[in-house]
Amino acid sequence: MIVRKLHRLARCIEVSQEVKSALDARRPVVALESTIITHGMPYPHNEETALQVENIIREQNAVPATIAVIKGKLKVGLTPQEIRFLASSKKDDVIKTSRRDLAYILSKGLSGGTTVSGTMVAANSVGIKIFVTGGIGGVHREGERTMDISADLTELGRTCLTVVCSGVKSILDIGRTLEYLETQGVCVVSYGSTRDFPAFYSRKSGHLAPYHVNSAEEAAAMIHSLDQLQVQSGLLLAVPVPEEDQLIDDVTMENAIQKALKLAKEREITGKAVTPFILQQVSELTEGRSLQTNISLIKNNALVGANIAVALAKTERENKQTRIEEQPQKSYQVLTRPKDPQLNPIVIGGSILDSVVSVQEPFKVEGRTLSARIRQFGGGVGRNLADALGKLNLSPCLVTAVGNDQYGNFLLHQTLNHLDHEAVLVTSDLPTACYTVLLDQTGEFRMGLGDMEVHSLISSEHVSKHLQNTSAVIMDGNSPPNTIRFILEYCSRYGIPVIFEPTDVKKAAIPFQFESWKCLRLISPNVKELREIAAAIGLDVRTSVEDSSTISIEEIASMAIPLAEHIQTVMVTLGARGVLMVGRLEPDAPVTARYYATTPLDQVTSVSGAGDCLAAGLVSGLLAGLDEQLCVSRGIAAAHDSLQCYSAVPKEFTTAPRPVEYCEVGSLLQRSRL
Repeated sequence: MIVRKLHRLARCIEVSQEVKSALDARRPVVALESTIITHGMPYPHNEETALQVENIIREQNAVPATIAVIKGKLKVGLTPQEIRFLASSKKDDVIKTSRRDLAYILSKGLSGGTTVSGTMVAANSVGIKIFVTGGIGGVHREGERTMDISADLTELGRTCLTVVCSGVKSILDIGRTLEYLETQGVCVVSYGSTRDFPAFYSRKSGHLAPYHVNSAEEAAAMIHSLDQLQVQSGLLLAVPVPEEDQLIDDVTMENAIQKALKLAKEREITGKAVTPFILQQVSELTEGRSLQTNISLIKNNALVGANIAVALAKTERENKQTRIEEQPQKSYQVLTRPKDPQLNPIVIGGSILDSVVSVQEPFKVEGRTLSARIRQFGGGVGRNLADALGKLNLSPCLVTAVGNDQYGNFLLHQTLNHLDHEAVLVTSDLPTACYTVLLDQTGEFRMGLGDMEVHSLISSEHVSKHLQNTSAVIMDGNSPPNTIRFILEYCSRYGIPVIFEPTDVKKAAIPFQFESWKCLRLISPNVKELREIAAAIGLDVRTSVEDSSTISIEEIASMAIPLAEHIQTVMVTLGARGVLMVGRLEPDAPVTARYYATTPLDQVTSVSGAGDCLAAGLVSGLLAGLDEQLCVSRGIAAAHDSLQCYSAVPKEFTTAPRPVEYCEVGSLLQRSRL
């Protein structure tokens, strides 16, 4: 068994509600750094410029995400009050924060302005693709002797993010910086009609970029191609300062830089203090004209970056829609076992220790100990599905997260012999997820308590390592929304079928927040979960589901049919009433609803895992290439075994599948029994 203990930066990040909503809705978002606030400009110019830049981005229908560390929290998206706090703080009280500084500053609860590299780390981790700044760092003059090279360059070489800037700060060695970027595999592109590479304060540096683009749409197409390639390096888009805002001629600027460099050497200023010092000196030597140019170029970069972000969002929507439209023609043949026996499904979702507390005397909350029977079992929808599939002779890979504790070890040990544990993330930072159900003397549910924070570690970064070479992806609703979105988009791109088990009413609608929900191949909600899903896609759902047993099969089918226009199969689990299958039996056939009735068992021990085992049995049949009736019979047999034991998944499946028949909803046929 292989276990992995990984640090997750996402746990240290606070994303503002505005930015989070935009990311979830796939709206354009533009990241902004904050050293320009803390170290790049004097107060109050820094605060005024930061707010104006955000407004420029909003005016282009994009969302700004200024990034900084505030009191030990790495924040993506700042409030005006937080921007003022950074702008008005003394430079000694806020730290210039690169990638290397993050761990220290967070651990000490300090505040800092993120540099280009620090901002890239945060922006990339939450899924932002466009980042606007003034100018990047680079190889310092005399860098061949001092080896003073900005971390911005190596970050560009390992992070797939587009940085929109006005080139390299002219206080640096621009030629050597471009050579270093080439070594790092960074695509450098000038924005405009020529390949002239700008020099921050000046439109031309005397160097050429390898390529140039003329418009936001052209830039967006290139960024989209880079994203599809999935190479781990970024793109540098160099935008020259507007001609009317180039306030200093090249000779005057170079003289000011040389004087500032000489003064820095005399005062023995080194490291990350060099750039802020020189910028301040140049501003004084040019009587503030360099500061005016700096403000102008960052505003122009924000305008260009926002337009590119909007164009990129449009490009991605169009490409996604094309893939969705093409998908049905090829989707009906992929839910079969592949020829290569090594290609097996992966299951992504939660692993939970379930505790069932059955109170043995009248339930009263009065401060005394009640006699109870306590049972503990392996739980979590994702874990249950994988456990069941493993016992149904598949070899699924379980992608989940557990704590490095006795509960995590218990869950792993339970599935040691029939699951692939390579993708299980074991962490010491958080405990294994636990859920406690409190039942009163009559067996009625009274309360549920859960600690599920460890599921936040099931990140898109972790999942992406395990999506290759699989026949299908099965996921529950326990992963973070951004991870679910990533799974849908990745699998849509590469034609991998996705099966979604909704988990519970609260989480059922998560995938349907994103346009890519239409790439789902199978979902298995109960009636209440189906209602939440239908409402999430904008259907007028008026049916009350307080008691789902009273809703007619026809009413349930009416909620599922609009979903089945896009999803190959909607399997609605009806408990003791049976199963409703809604979808197309053949690619060109109309959407129909087929009702499979079942005979209730005489004795039911526990219903906790019946739905998961039903889904696993049906999926095992699909992956074996069986027709729908045989798949449903497998699922019902697996559910019956689950109903007769306390644990969610029985030690083994013993009930043999029996032939089942169905009737089409709306027909006059009598509903068949098992």
